[in-house]
Parts: sequence; C-alpha cells; structure tokens
Amino acid sequence: MIAQDFSILFAEPAPKLFETWVPLYADKIIRLAKREGKLALPEEQINLDARGEVALMLPPVMLPPPVYKRGRKLVRASVEESKRFFIDVKPVGTNMVEYLEQAKSSRGVHIEWYVSMEREKLDYFV
Repeated sequence: MIAQDFSILFAEPAPKLFETWVPLYADKIIRLAKREGKLALPEEQINLDARGEVALMLPPVMLPPPVYKRGRKLVRASVEESKRFFIDVKPVGTNMVEYLEQAKSSRGVHIEWYVSMEREKLDYFV
C-alpha cells in the first residue's frame, strides 16, 4: 500500500523505490530496530514480501518525535501518538466512511487523510 501511494505521487521514480528500498534499506532498518529493542515481533516472523512495509513503518517508533509549539507551550508527541498518526494500513474491504468517522472522533485533532486504492490517489479528507 505504501508503494502504491508512492507510485501515485511520484510515478517516474517509483520503480527505483522498490529496487533500492526493499533490498538495501529494509533489512538494515529492521536489524537496527531489533538491536534497539523496538521491533515488536521476532525478525524471523516477518514475511519477505512485507519487510519493506514493516521497515517503512518503523521510523516513528525509532526516531524521537519533533518538538512543536502549541500557543506558548513547547510540546513533544509521545511515541504512541507518532505511531498513530503515521500510516494506518487497513485490509481490503474496510468501509472507509465508517473508519474515517471513527478515527476522526477518536483522535480529536485536525488531520488530513489520504486514501489510495488500486494505484489511484482518490483525495484527502480534512
């Protein structure tokens, strides 16, 4: 799904993402996450086809969240908030209207939603 989003937004270099990302970086990121204790499941259980997507979802867990201003106050998001607002992969057949309504009410902040299905960027929801 991440590869589909990338191919929609950046059609020309999209094949290079798959060629270079999966073999070169995915294994290194997964090994680094395992070494730092940030990998939630054993490395052996990660399917070869899913390694690239798992590696793309690890940065919010591994990297410290940025500091931002809310009024005069400096705020740092928690790791859980970073994970929750990064990428949310849902199975095929998920009712998007219900999911977006439920997610919007549970998160309670301004969020932009991008939905990608079958290599077409549909739109974003505010």
